[in-house]
Amino acid sequence: GDEGEVVKAALTPDGTQIALCLHDRPVSVWHTLTGEQVAGFPSLHSRQHMVVSFSSDGAKLVTGSYDARDISLSIWEVSTGAQVGSCTLEDNNFEFMVLSPDGSQIVLGSEFGLVRMFDIPSGRHLCNSLEKYSGGVSEIAFSPNGSKMIMGARDGTIKIWDATQLVPDFNLDSSVVCSVAFNLDGTTVLAVDVTGNLQIYDSISGDLLAGSQEDNEDDVESVAFSADRMTIGVVFYGGRVRIWDGVMAKPLHSVQIEGVHIDSTVFSHDAFKIALSD
Repeated sequence: GDEGEVVKAALTPDGTQIALCLHDRPVSVWHTLTGEQVAGFPSLHSRQHMVVSFSSDGAKLVTGSYDARDISLSIWEVSTGAQVGSCTLEDNNFEFMVLSPDGSQIVLGSEFGLVRMFDIPSGRHLCNSLEKYSGGVSEIAFSPNGSKMIMGARDGTIKIWDATQLVPDFNLDSSVVCSVAFNLDGTTVLAVDVTGNLQIYDSISGDLLAGSQEDNEDDVESVAFSADRMTIGVVFYGGRVRIWDGVMAKPLHSVQIEGVHIDSTVFSHDAFKIALSD
């Protein structure tokens, strides 16, 4: 990897590449297994606060910077290094951002529960407020084909949206949501709550297909989905790691790691290894 002060970083969903925003340097993408640089992008953003995020298929990268007025974004094709879009949004109130699989839309979620979708490259609001969640939004994810979005909120709400019509399909009942994802064909929704339990829903009907109800003393620190969505890793405060079957919601493995505070988790591309960082 590179040397320098890392301001922001983002991993591809399969964990094979990492994008680094370093202070006063271009954004670079590195292979996590070999340590080789995959791509580099010019520094088009000069403001203090930086953002970076991959699309759900890892093919596109969004970089940006923001201040008290607005946020400036650029969209890049990772394989070629070509810039494929850019825009300036008059909105800097966000906690995280999610890029649609084709890179044509971006969703911003705020700590106050406001979710907004914008068009790339025009920057216009496609929907001024998709939803106002009283408890704040914990995560947003697109389905692999970009036709649906799922939003998990801290008040226990899971809402599935039609991303083309910008209308809600239905709500799912859950406890306080920590992380959400679609499976690879978009037919099921995987949701992990703050107690570390996994629920699997039908994304068309909303029916609960499988779920766990374990009593866990510690709250969840981080969650990782394998690239094929067949395995889910849950790390608890206190160092316990639980691996779940992503189809049956059955526990596969559990291990206790002592003396380390784990901040983030990611699976290897083949899902045979899980990396933990403090």
